[in-house]
Amino acid sequence: MPSGMEITGTFTADKPGKIAGTVNGNVFVKGKVTILKEAVIHGDIHASEVIVYGKVTGDIKCTGNTVLGSGAHIRGNISTLEIHVEKDSILDGVIMKSITETTIPPEPGEVNSPENLTSEIPEQKQTLSDENANSESWF
Repeated sequence: MPSGMEITGTFTADKPGKIAGTVNGNVFVKGKVTILKEAVIHGDIHASEVIVYGKVTGDIKCTGNTVLGSGAHIRGNISTLEIHVEKDSILDGVIMKSITETTIPPEPGEVNSPENLTSEIPEQKQTLSDENANSESWF
């Protein structure tokens, strides 16, 4: 989702990607989501890996690795398996260790099936910068 784009409502994606715009609602991503420095999220984030350089007002629920990059500003709680906090990031909330599964909400009329669950845990640790995030696809 490029910079300048704004979404109001629940944002879901079944593949990894990055967000540079504004989301007024919860974000559900199967896999990794990168919140770039110009992004603003007003809602909770659910993913298997979360990297934040922008602003998030809401809770982050992550089954794998969470990275708060330099310049990140999070106002909410973080539930994650592992966390890396870079210099000049701000967290106004608490961090809890968790290994619960992240659920992608089903489409209207669908049953919540095992295909809608993400339980992968990254095996490699990475130090990420904003330049590394550019190798991901846009939503």
